[in-house]
Amino acid sequence: MKKQENLRVVGIGASAGGYEAMQEFFSHLNTSKNKHIAYVITQHLDPARPTMLLELLARDIEDISIVMIEDNMPVVANKIYICPPNNNLTMKDNLFKLSPPLKKQYPKPSVNIFFTSLAKTFESRCLGIIFSGTGSDGCEGIQAIKNAGGITIAQDEKSAKYSSMPKAAIRTGDVDAILTPKEMAEDILKILTLPDAPHESIVSVGSIDTIYDLLIEKFDVDFTDYKLGTIQRRIERRMVVNRSSSLQAYIELLKKSSNELTLLYKDLLIIVTSFFRDKAYFESLEKSILSLVTSNEKRIRVWVAGCATGEEAYSIAMVIHKILDEYDVKKTIQIFATDISEQAIDTARNNSFTPEEIEHIDSFYIDNYFELVDERYEISKRVRESLIFSVHDLVKDPPFLSVDLISCRNLLIYFNTTLQTRIISIFHHSLKNSGILFLGKSEAVNSLKDLYITVDHQAKIFKKDANTKDLNVGNLAYYPKRYSKRIYTGNQKVVHEKEKVLDKDSAIESSMASSIKDKLFKDYLIIDRNDSITYIGGNARRYIDFPIGNFNLDVFSFIKDEIRLDIRVLIAKARKSSASFNKRVKVEVDDNGDKIKYINIIVFPLQNNDFLSDSVALVFMESSDEVVIIKDDKVVTSNYARELETELMLVKEQLQVTIEELETTNEELQSTNEELQSSNEELQSTNEELETSNEELQSSNEELITVNEELETKSSLLRESNSDFENVFRVLDFGMIIVDNNLKIKSFTQEAKEIFEISNQNIHELITTVGTKIDLGNIRELILDVIEKREKSVLELQHEGVHYQITIYPYVNRENRRLIYDGAILTFMDVTYIKESEQKLIESQKAINEEKNRVTKLLDEQETITILTDGKKITSGNKQFLAMFGYESFESFLKVHLCICDLFKDKKNVKHLKAEMDGLLWIDYINKYSNEIHEVYIDDKNGLEHVFVVKASKKIYKDAQVVTFTDITILREHETMLQQQSKMASMGEMIGNIAHQWRQPLNALSASVYLLSSKYSDNDFNKNDMEAFTEKSNKLIQKMSSTINDFKNFFRADKEKVEFKVEEAVKECVDFVNASYISNNIKFIFECEKDLVLESYKNELMQVLLILLNNAKDALVENKINDRKVKVSSKKTNKGIDITIQDNAGGISDAIVKKVFEPYFTTKFQSDGTGIGLYMAKMIVEESMSGYLTLENHAGGALATISFES
Repeated sequence: MKKQENLRVVGIGASAGGYEAMQEFFSHLNTSKNKHIAYVITQHLDPARPTMLLELLARDIEDISIVMIEDNMPVVANKIYICPPNNNLTMKDNLFKLSPPLKKQYPKPSVNIFFTSLAKTFESRCLGIIFSGTGSDGCEGIQAIKNAGGITIAQDEKSAKYSSMPKAAIRTGDVDAILTPKEMAEDILKILTLPDAPHESIVSVGSIDTIYDLLIEKFDVDFTDYKLGTIQRRIERRMVVNRSSSLQAYIELLKKSSNELTLLYKDLLIIVTSFFRDKAYFESLEKSILSLVTSNEKRIRVWVAGCATGEEAYSIAMVIHKILDEYDVKKTIQIFATDISEQAIDTARNNSFTPEEIEHIDSFYIDNYFELVDERYEISKRVRESLIFSVHDLVKDPPFLSVDLISCRNLLIYFNTTLQTRIISIFHHSLKNSGILFLGKSEAVNSLKDLYITVDHQAKIFKKDANTKDLNVGNLAYYPKRYSKRIYTGNQKVVHEKEKVLDKDSAIESSMASSIKDKLFKDYLIIDRNDSITYIGGNARRYIDFPIGNFNLDVFSFIKDEIRLDIRVLIAKARKSSASFNKRVKVEVDDNGDKIKYINIIVFPLQNNDFLSDSVALVFMESSDEVVIIKDDKVVTSNYARELETELMLVKEQLQVTIEELETTNEELQSTNEELQSSNEELQSTNEELETSNEELQSSNEELITVNEELETKSSLLRESNSDFENVFRVLDFGMIIVDNNLKIKSFTQEAKEIFEISNQNIHELITTVGTKIDLGNIRELILDVIEKREKSVLELQHEGVHYQITIYPYVNRENRRLIYDGAILTFMDVTYIKESEQKLIESQKAINEEKNRVTKLLDEQETITILTDGKKITSGNKQFLAMFGYESFESFLKVHLCICDLFKDKKNVKHLKAEMDGLLWIDYINKYSNEIHEVYIDDKNGLEHVFVVKASKKIYKDAQVVTFTDITILREHETMLQQQSKMASMGEMIGNIAHQWRQPLNALSASVYLLSSKYSDNDFNKNDMEAFTEKSNKLIQKMSSTINDFKNFFRADKEKVEFKVEEAVKECVDFVNASYISNNIKFIFECEKDLVLESYKNELMQVLLILLNNAKDALVENKINDRKVKVSSKKTNKGIDITIQDNAGGISDAIVKKVFEPYFTTKFQSDGTGIGLYMAKMIVEESMSGYLTLENHAGGALATISFES
């Protein structure tokens, strides 16, 4: 599963007293801003009992969900997760993993195991909190989170109910903050939501330098060449944890608090690793290691730089041993695993891993190279012996040499470019020819790519180019940019922090020159006060051997055996007397074929400077038979060497005897030490057994404390429940008695005394022994039957006119999700009123049925189809209903149709009706829109379609209504005929208008023909006349043809609504009647707003406009108005769009103005009009186009208004 990069996880470890701390923490947590944070609780719980922690927390937390973890459950932000009892919790990718706890593991679940897994999965994106508890669980987990770059917090001891767990965590030195639960809740959001880039306030070079100086003063580690961005982010996070208001305030804290400086130092050392990290890369590395295994070399030397807690070093060791085993090759394996962190190295040496830490490793490696010891895994002894773990600062400590393979993965990414280049150069010097370099997936050798050959670019595997020149060791040396105040010169003066540093080579040569003015020495070593080599000059490497095993810089580990004792004596003399000493010795040197040489060894003290303090020079000079000595700072020779050789041999023999005696004594001491060690191991084993017993007792104590806390909470809940139970019993207005399986009374209500002669003294007595005021018949048998069958039973009794209902229920207990039947509950209710009401109801129902029969008879006499409804369904229909649809009875109709709507056909407003009725009962819809006409289309039993108008009466009784369906099919047919007549009338008007429009072009065409004929008769006809005639005639014909097309389009029915501009539709209508208006001297006034858009039927609107325009023309002509005007306008209103047609024909008589929209009503002579124009216009606008058409007298004329709502 892919990681959620913005997800942060807060791990919470707790034991006894943890519930109170968590309750306070979550109650003050601002969860509205915690959208990217998840909380995971691992609290020590009784493994044998379910926990109530979820229910208890849920009572106080409302705005964030709480979940009990299940195996393979994904972690999601803004949730609280709880580890179930008797499980260990780990994480893999973004999934929770549950596993049985280890047999000897105490307590359960393990906070250490979860925190360690959390650190490996989320690294710097996690935070660990240790709340109240006993014991020390969580210490290792806190260290793991800290090493991974996460934040660690412990509860303040004063606020913790049990402080052992927080104290133990604090003692590790890896706790970032010690806070109360309330303070944690306030700060946690700030800590976990720090930006990737530091704030500008941090980017202060001077302030950063001060922090660097403090770190090097305490830890002797220089962070100057680490990437500044990483350093700044870590500093800013420490500032938030410590609530420092500014960087300067934090620096003051660092100066005062050694613990905070240590925590910052650990924060800067990011310790992250795992077994076989980037598995595919290790598969590629195997191929390169194979070349080492099959070579002629007798040993394989490996350096794992920045090994962290050792997993990667162990992984490489297992790969090498696997290949050796496969090819049956015997070689000595030396793997030097180094890291700057002592804590990480200690963890690596410990060689102990949980099953969760190795679960992703290939089973081959687990089976062959791991051993299970006390439920933890250890690397096998054979592999472990090939590794040497050592603290080593890669930046300044001398490197390992003659190495076959160097692995340095994901360390260079924390260095700046300058330091990366130097480290890669050091690796080149350390590797043998064709040695292998294995880097992290984000690292490369780009700056020094000429020194290496790329083996696998994807896996970041490189090989030293054997043809490149070896680099000068001196040029690879560490030149410090700042110094610890602990470094002193010879006269004990403190070296100033800001003092400018000279070049190291120049400083050493200057010191050598000051000691030996003629500078004859070229092969020498510089040795500090601790006998460590600090500089190698010339070809002095010929006289030293590199040690096998743990690496250190002690000069006596490097010096050849045959001259070690001589050099030890010379150095001691030179230091003691601050003078020069020399000696001629014989040494084996493999140089140009000469194996044995005589050399002069000279030792003298050096002058102190920035680089050298109490140092001596160890010079190697080739010699013949002369001994070189130094006298008065001059180099001189002498021939008395042979005289001294005999004496020297005797001294050496004596010294050898002394050494052998010392070795014998040392062996005896070693034997005694082994015996003591054996005794110590036995004592240690006994101590471990005692510790295990103590842990078991401690775990049991924690579980008891946790159980006790839950019991206290349960007792509180039980008291509340008991109080609720007593209050419910007190307010019940009917009798109740509870009995157990043996029919003994457990409790009762006061109302039970109306039937039983019962008191508190009867508690725990058999119910059958208690006297009753009425005869209960076989009540005992009924109770036993209910207990046995686990089903309720009802008994009705009558006594002196009072009716009683006795109901017996089984008594149910819930235990561990199981139902346990443990007795019975008896309730006694006076149901006299109910019985009387039932009798009245029967009588009412009888009256209703009689009334229903009467109504049914009346409905059957109606001509319309009539049905009855109760508001939800049809209850009956009259005989016309059954006759129309061919059913013998209404019941047979209901078997086929659940609703009358099933008969409706999708036509026009019927489809709209069904859509509107979605979510409403059909009768509710008709009631809601009672003022509207509802038409539906239904086929009769013969398949003929009928149109019905549906109307509902007012409710006649409760929700009962009468609904009538009036058949208007014939009326619709008449309306269709009227529409056709209207269209024909409109067509007649249109033809008249076309005749007006054609008159002028026909006259023009006739004149053109006459002119052409005249010219032809006068022989005055030419080609130009013919072309002009043709062009003019074509234009006239096109105009007439356009008129025909407009006519056809106008009378074509629209099938679907379209968007069109109102102005264009009105203008087209005006163009149709324009010729007729001109011939009747009528003036048009056109005032239409532009860009008014309407979604409707354009042709229908034009038909309505044409009717209104022709009516206005006729009124103006009939009334013989002189100044005839018609004003057509359109405008946008608050409700929608209005189109108006205003004439000045004198208006309509008030007596008939309300009748103009009635069919066949006309003010014209019978021969001049049909009386259906305005009726059809209103039908088109209001039924087809969902608009409104009104006609009124206004300003000396008639005003017709067409309105459309938005």
